[in-house]
Amino acid sequence: MGNRTRLSALAPLLRAAAAAVTLAFGLCALPDVSLASDLSWAGPADCDEREQLLFQVERALGAPLSEVEAFDFQVHVERTRPDALARLVVHTSPEAHASERVLVAPDCSKLVSTLAVAMALTVAAADPSPPLESADGPGGAALAAAEPALLERSPPRAEPVDGAVSAPEAEAGAASPVWRAALWLTGDSGSLPEPGLGAAFGIELGWRRIQLRALATLWLERHARLPAQPELGGDLSLATGTLLGCSNVLETTPPALSLSLCAGGEVGRLSGSGTGVAVRRNAHSPWAAARVESDLYWQVPSSSLRLGAQLSLGVPFVRDDFVLDQIGAVHRAASLVGRAGLGVDLAFE
Repeated sequence: MGNRTRLSALAPLLRAAAAAVTLAFGLCALPDVSLASDLSWAGPADCDEREQLLFQVERALGAPLSEVEAFDFQVHVERTRPDALARLVVHTSPEAHASERVLVAPDCSKLVSTLAVAMALTVAAADPSPPLESADGPGGAALAAAEPALLERSPPRAEPVDGAVSAPEAEAGAASPVWRAALWLTGDSGSLPEPGLGAAFGIELGWRRIQLRALATLWLERHARLPAQPELGGDLSLATGTLLGCSNVLETTPPALSLSLCAGGEVGRLSGSGTGVAVRRNAHSPWAAARVESDLYWQVPSSSLRLGAQLSLGVPFVRDDFVLDQIGAVHRAASLVGRAGLGVDLAFE
């Protein structure tokens, strides 16, 4: 009777042990489940092409991307004008370092084709089992449509994400320089006897982080009077040429706003003619000044046009009195010249 009682007490424990063993064998018999590949996309609204990219990749692979193991593709489109630029970051496992490459194409559509080629080749290089479509198939046609030159402009970069701080410098060398033409309306205080207006035409050669700018500016005439004899004076104007080196210090993503700081110099000629005298005499004087500038640009969506505002300070090297024959000294430039302007520029190839 005592043995039967003890067996009854042990019965629940024996049943629990049997269930645990059965569950363990069942888990061992389950098929191996690996992490599926994934694709994330971030970029401006005018280049929201994740579904199109996924379609091209799967067509090239001949299989859904979710059936490809252990690839996490992250696409960051940073700009679409004048060239479309994207970063492709590939994670293969939590322990491995991510690889990153910068891809550049003339527009968003070709950028998607280039990304599809890069992703398909990445999968094929890691695991040749997923068959790429032949050149006669629809996927092969999509791959063949991608220009080889686009891939050559963005060689693969196998470096840790932690080292991505050097990516801007790599972009400056990989991306083509951009030419821009600009028109500015500028106000000046200090260069001429009275505050005045000027018009400037500029050319810029720029990379992602640095730019070189050249401007030609003509300032409208302003009148100067002799304090002792107000009826005597002169009409003075200024023409300058400016060369600046600039660097972006702030840029939003997508690049709608950008702020740059510039430094350089300008040279020109100060011209004047006497007033209040029987015979008007003309005179000229050289102009040279150091210049620092800050520019703020807004990129017009879906275009190569930017609207800009600028503030600048100039320090004239030459501040001699401007002298007119029969009149005397009528003007001397200020020791610090301030300017502000509004303008528009257009990128072109």
